[in-house]
Amino acid sequence: MAFRGNYEHSLDNGGRVAIPARFRDAFADGGVLKPSPDGCLELYTVVDFETTARELSTESAQQHRGRRVRRAIYAMSYDVEIDRQGRILVPQAMRSHAGLEGAVVLAGRGECLEIWSAESWRQEQATVESEHAAILEAQGSVG
Repeated sequence: MAFRGNYEHSLDNGGRVAIPARFRDAFADGGVLKPSPDGCLELYTVVDFETTARELSTESAQQHRGRRVRRAIYAMSYDVEIDRQGRILVPQAMRSHAGLEGAVVLAGRGECLEIWSAESWRQEQATVESEHAAILEAQGSVG
């Protein structure tokens, strides 16, 4: 499944956020949350997380860099489950990492959903929009 669109939701007082209804079935077997270097959180299906983790873990665990990559992937990720109301619990450490409280945006990135603070999402969206044409042109996609 490709995750598309962006959806504004609220983080409740217990640290839970609703997953958009159209994506809930994809997380029926749970999901995996991991911090993103971009300042948001990434929510993967279990299968997509394992695929991504394998792609990122190409260096041997016998090498220092390979162990560090694995720590960034596995030690900093959390398994989550959807409750009956279609919400996941975002651990406090992850909420702090991404500055999540109140309004949040769940944004599709193809292979995962990103969870942004509403303010950080507005800034990211403005940057993406201002750079979009230049990126396409550099790739030869704009005529």
